[in-house]
Amino acid sequence: MANEPRIKGVSLYNHLEFVTKTFGEPGTAAVLARVPPRSVEAIKASVAFEWYPLQAIADLDQAIVETHYGGDASQSWRMGAYSFEKHVTTIYRVLMHTLQTGFVLKKAGALAARVVEGSTIVISQDGPGSALIKMGGYDSPSPVFCHLVRGCMMGVLFGCGHQDATVDHVRCDPSPRGACEYRARWR
Repeated sequence: MANEPRIKGVSLYNHLEFVTKTFGEPGTAAVLARVPPRSVEAIKASVAFEWYPLQAIADLDQAIVETHYGGDASQSWRMGAYSFEKHVTTIYRVLMHTLQTGFVLKKAGALAARVVEGSTIVISQDGPGSALIKMGGYDSPSPVFCHLVRGCMMGVLFGCGHQDATVDHVRCDPSPRGACEYRARWR
């Protein structure tokens, strides 16, 4: 499909690595056995800086959630936080602790656009320790993916030193190229 949203291969690699580190090789094999064949090819052939169908990571994450989290889509935030942590180099981690959290959140939009092709992110800090985040520009492939994005935002806040931070998935706009809304809170 020509207009199908795409994601960088590094995300596929990071999610497989998360499964292997968390559940071991047998856990990874169990996940891959649940992934539809159309996505297994992309996952196994992924190269970090190549683009792959967004559906491949949605299928992978759905299989992870079904295999290891009893189908609870909200648990996919764990893959998002892990993936964010892997994307951010040491120098950025040091800087994140010294910069204002609202500023760092806004800069996260640039990273999102580099990982999910065509994505947009609008972050409005609406008070001390609070922001509304709207991410869209693509058709969200599943509720699992919505929570994956939530995890990425939590990773940003954790990276800023806010281990008690929360990000709630407020709502999804199901229209084509709609946006998911998230509420971030930190102290």
